[in-house]
Amino acid sequence: MSKPSAPESDTQKSIRAQLEQEAQRPHPVDGVVARAEEARERVARAEKLAAAEKGMGSPPLARQPGKNVRRDGYSIPPEEHALLAQMEDEAMRAGVKTTKSTILRAGLHCLAKMKPPERLAALRETSPLKPGRRPQPKPDALR
Repeated sequence: MSKPSAPESDTQKSIRAQLEQEAQRPHPVDGVVARAEEARERVARAEKLAAAEKGMGSPPLARQPGKNVRRDGYSIPPEEHALLAQMEDEAMRAGVKTTKSTILRAGLHCLAKMKPPERLAALRETSPLKPGRRPQPKPDALR
């Protein structure tokens, strides 16, 4: 048989109450761990942004092996063609080898990611061009 326990003294009650309060408080290490996880997430987001700025953030828009590439011709105003050249130069200065075709394809992918109302608004902002080709000047020898 066990002995009946003696009643707790006031000091023991005080110590027990303090221990119970301590047990309910979050441990300082828990806060450190949570802050470390938040810091890792922020670093990962920053690395993604930095990689995207360098042109390495998303998977390349290269064609799938075994699929054919379709060649097509488009009319584009001179100022928009100059904008394409400017973007190509900007990418080259950043160390990203690109072509006007790749820039146009990237723009198409950006349009595809937009919600339909946003996409339609962007298309409405683009001025329409007359369809067809302009007649090419004939060489002097054929006139």
